[in-house]
Amino acid sequence: MLPPEYNDEICKYITGIVQGKGHTMLRIYNVPDHVHMLVGFKPTDISEFIKVVKTTSNKFINEQPWMKFPFKWMEGYGCFSVGSRQRDKNYVCKYIDNQQEHHKKISFQTEYRYLLKKYGVEFKEKYF
Repeated sequence: MLPPEYNDEICKYITGIVQGKGHTMLRIYNVPDHVHMLVGFKPTDISEFIKVVKTTSNKFINEQPWMKFPFKWMEGYGCFSVGSRQRDKNYVCKYIDNQQEHHKKISFQTEYRYLLKKYGVEFKEKYF
């Protein structure tokens, strides 16, 4: 769990990683146990991109004086594509911005399982 008072610092750092790889951060929001990002990708290997974001931000978080215990992102990730219509109407941005309130109603794990099942994505329960 990440201390919420450092969300902005963590989001700025992750945004720097994304931009450093030549992509565009359209929206990011960090809650204590996960991060949502809307990224405008140039053609790339998404799994390698996520690996760089996770390993680099993990190192940054563990070097901070406010981090009182070892931190490590969980294994695995989820990546969903959205069309320009959803992006342009800010549906995804509003969803990302509202995570704190949203997860008071439905847990991340419950919602993630629902999305995976809805779109027919196979998953392993051990990642939950």
